[in-house]
Amino acid sequence: SRQRLQRETLESPHTRQLHRPASASQPAMSAPDPFIISVPGSEEEARRNLEPKIRELGACHFIRVPKLQVGTLGTLVSMGEELTKMDAFIESVTGKISHQLMELLDNDKVKFEQNLQIGGRQPINFITAFEWDYARYNIKVPLKEIATEINQKVTVVEQELKQKLGAYSKVKGNLQAIERKATGSLLMRNLSDLVTRDHFVLDSEYITTIVVCVPRPLSPTWEATYHKLNDLVVPASSQLITQDNEYSLYTVTIFRKAIDDFKNAAREKRFVVRDFEYVDADVAADGREREEVRQDEQRKRGGLLTWCKVNFGEAFSAWTHVKILRVFVESVLRYGLPVNFQAVVIEPSKNVKKLRVALQQLYQYLDKSSTGAVDGADMEVAGVGLSTSDYYPYVNFDINLARMRS
Repeated sequence: SRQRLQRETLESPHTRQLHRPASASQPAMSAPDPFIISVPGSEEEARRNLEPKIRELGACHFIRVPKLQVGTLGTLVSMGEELTKMDAFIESVTGKISHQLMELLDNDKVKFEQNLQIGGRQPINFITAFEWDYARYNIKVPLKEIATEINQKVTVVEQELKQKLGAYSKVKGNLQAIERKATGSLLMRNLSDLVTRDHFVLDSEYITTIVVCVPRPLSPTWEATYHKLNDLVVPASSQLITQDNEYSLYTVTIFRKAIDDFKNAAREKRFVVRDFEYVDADVAADGREREEVRQDEQRKRGGLLTWCKVNFGEAFSAWTHVKILRVFVESVLRYGLPVNFQAVVIEPSKNVKKLRVALQQLYQYLDKSSTGAVDGADMEVAGVGLSTSDYYPYVNFDINLARMRS
C-alpha cells in the first residue's frame, strides 16, 4: 500500500543517512548543558530502559511531543533543513537578548539569573518541564505553517531589539559625550560646572575675563609672570579656579583689544587660553541639557531592560518549540511510521562522556554504523559528508544554555 511504501522509504538506510543531525560540542562548564533525545517506543518503555542505565550520570525528563501533522517525505526533508537554520537564527536572537540583559544589569550575575526567566521559570526548568503552547501554535495546521509563524514572531522580536538598542545606544552615546566633557582634562572639558559669574567681569565694554589652562609644573611661572604677558592685563586679577592631574585653571582680566596679543604671548609660554565666555543662559542651558539627556538615558535603559526581560522569554519559548519540531521531524525520518517515539531531555550530572557511552551502549542497536562521538573515531558517513563523531544512533539535539549565560 501507499502507507507501507512511505514507511519503508522512511526506514531505509539511505533515508536515515540523509538526515543525521549534527551535535554541537559540549562546552566546558561546571554544569554541563542539557540535550534532548528521542528513542522509538512508548514513554513506559523509555523509562524502563533509560532511567536505570543513566541514573548515576544524569536526570531524565520525559517530554510530551504533540501529535503534529506528518505530511509527505519531501515535506519532512525540506522542513528538517529549514528548521536547522531556524534553530540557529532563534538561538542567536535569544543570545543577543540575554547578552544585552547582562549588560543592562552591569554584569551582576545574581540579578541576571533572577531576571533570565520564561514565565517565572529558569531556562533549565522551562526545558525540563516543557509543555507545548497549544493556544499559540495550532498543531492541526501543517508543520511549515507552525514553523513560519514561529520564525515571523522572532523576526519581529529581532527587529524591535535593533530599534530599541539603536535608540538607547544613541542617547547613551550622547550622555557619555557630555560626561566626557564634564570629567575630562581641563584642557577639553566643559567649564560651565566649574566657574561661576563671580569669577568674571561682566557687562563691561572695555575689559573682560578669560580662562587659561596652565600645565601644573608651570603654575608658579604663571602666577609670577602672567601680568607681564601684555601691558593691558589687569594686575592681581588672576584667580586659581581648580586643578586636575595635568593642568591648573586660572582666570585673568584683560582689556578686550589686547586679547589676541595675549593669546599669542601665552601660547609661547605653553599657556592655553580656553575659548569660553560666561553667559548665564548658556551655563544654565548646559546644565539642563545634561540632566535631560541623563533622564532620557535612564528612561530608555529602563524600557530596554523591561523589554529584554519579557522578550527573552518569548524568544526562548520559540526556540524550545523549534527544538521540539526538529525532534518530531527527525524522529519520523529516523524511526518511520506510525509515529511512535519518546522525547527525553537529559540533564547531565557531570561526566558527559560517560553518559554518552551509556546511551551509545543502550541504543546502538538502532544503527550499528554509529560510533556515537564517544570513542574518538572520526569516519566519514557514506553519502552525506558527516563524520560519525557528529552522529548518535538516537535522535539528538544539544541545547546551548551556556550561550544564554555568557
